[in-house]
Amino acid sequence: MKILIAEDEPLMSTALEKKLLSDGHQVIAASDGRIALELLKKQLPDLIITDIMMPYTSGLELIGVVRAEFKHKIPIIVLSDGEEETVYKRLN
Repeated sequence: MKILIAEDEPLMSTALEKKLLSDGHQVIAASDGRIALELLKKQLPDLIITDIMMPYTSGLELIGVVRAEFKHKIPIIVLSDGEEETVYKRLN
Protein backbone atom coordinates (compact mmCIF):
# COMPACT_ATOMS: atom_id res chain seq x y z
CA MET A 1 0.00 0.00 0.00
CA LYS A 2 1.28 3.47 -0.90
CA ILE A 3 0.79 5.94 1.97
CA LEU A 4 1.28 9.70 1.95
CA ILE A 5 2.25 11.19 5.31
CA ALA A 6 1.74 14.96 5.60
CA GLU A 7 3.27 15.91 8.95
CA ASP A 8 5.44 18.91 9.83
CA GLU A 9 6.74 17.51 13.13
CA PRO A 10 9.92 15.60 12.18
CA LEU A 11 9.81 13.16 15.10
CA MET A 12 6.20 12.14 14.41
CA SER A 13 6.80 11.89 10.67
CA THR A 14 9.89 9.73 11.13
CA ALA A 15 8.15 7.44 13.63
CA LEU A 16 5.17 6.93 11.31
CA GLU A 17 7.39 6.40 8.29
CA LYS A 18 9.60 3.82 10.02
CA LYS A 19 6.63 1.85 11.33
CA LEU A 20 4.82 1.84 7.98
CA LEU A 21 7.98 0.87 6.09
CA SER A 22 8.64 -1.99 8.53
CA ASP A 23 5.09 -3.19 7.88
CA GLY A 24 5.88 -3.35 4.15
CA HIS A 25 4.17 -0.19 2.94
CA GLN A 26 5.55 2.32 0.45
CA VAL A 27 5.75 5.74 2.11
CA ILE A 28 5.76 9.22 0.61
CA ALA A 29 6.52 11.92 3.19
CA ALA A 30 5.73 15.63 3.04
CA SER A 31 6.82 18.13 5.66
CA ASP A 32 3.94 20.51 4.91
CA GLY A 33 0.64 20.65 3.04
CA ARG A 34 2.07 22.42 0.01
CA ILE A 35 4.58 19.63 -0.60
CA ALA A 36 1.82 17.05 -0.03
CA LEU A 37 -0.28 18.65 -2.78
CA GLU A 38 2.69 18.63 -5.16
CA LEU A 39 3.28 14.94 -4.44
CA LEU A 40 -0.40 14.14 -5.01
CA LYS A 41 -0.17 15.57 -8.53
CA LYS A 42 2.63 13.10 -9.31
CA GLN A 43 1.21 9.93 -7.75
CA LEU A 44 -1.98 8.98 -5.98
CA PRO A 45 -1.53 7.15 -2.70
CA ASP A 46 -3.86 4.48 -1.37
CA LEU A 47 -4.08 6.30 1.97
CA ILE A 48 -3.27 9.76 3.34
CA ILE A 49 -2.23 10.44 6.93
CA THR A 50 -2.27 14.18 7.61
CA ASP A 51 -1.73 16.55 10.47
CA ILE A 52 -4.20 19.43 10.79
CA MET A 53 -1.87 22.26 11.66
CA MET A 54 0.93 22.56 9.08
CA PRO A 55 2.69 25.46 7.39
CA TYR A 56 1.60 26.83 3.99
CA THR A 57 -1.38 24.50 3.47
CA SER A 58 -3.24 23.04 6.45
CA GLY A 59 -4.46 19.50 6.72
CA LEU A 60 -8.03 20.78 6.34
CA GLU A 61 -7.12 22.50 3.08
CA LEU A 62 -5.39 19.34 1.91
CA ILE A 63 -8.53 17.31 2.66
CA GLY A 64 -10.65 19.84 0.78
CA VAL A 65 -8.46 19.64 -2.32
CA VAL A 66 -8.35 15.84 -2.25
CA ARG A 67 -12.13 15.60 -1.95
CA ALA A 68 -12.78 18.24 -4.63
CA GLU A 69 -10.14 17.42 -7.25
CA PHE A 70 -9.59 13.68 -7.10
CA LYS A 71 -12.33 11.40 -8.31
CA HIS A 72 -10.69 8.47 -6.54
CA LYS A 73 -11.88 8.50 -2.92
CA ILE A 74 -8.61 8.29 -1.05
CA PRO A 75 -9.08 7.34 2.62
CA ILE A 76 -7.67 9.95 4.99
CA ILE A 77 -6.53 9.54 8.58
CA VAL A 78 -6.33 12.85 10.44
CA LEU A 79 -3.83 13.46 13.23
CA SER A 80 -5.08 16.14 15.60
CA ASP A 81 -4.32 17.62 18.95
CA GLY A 82 -7.78 18.48 20.22
CA GLU A 83 -9.12 19.60 16.82
CA GLU A 84 -11.69 16.80 16.43
CA GLU A 85 -14.71 19.12 16.30
CA THR A 86 -13.09 21.27 13.60
CA VAL A 87 -12.29 18.19 11.52
CA TYR A 88 -15.80 16.80 11.97
CA LYS A 89 -17.41 20.07 10.84
CA ARG A 90 -15.14 20.29 7.81
CA LEU A 91 -15.84 16.74 6.67
CA ASN A 92 -19.62 16.88 7.17
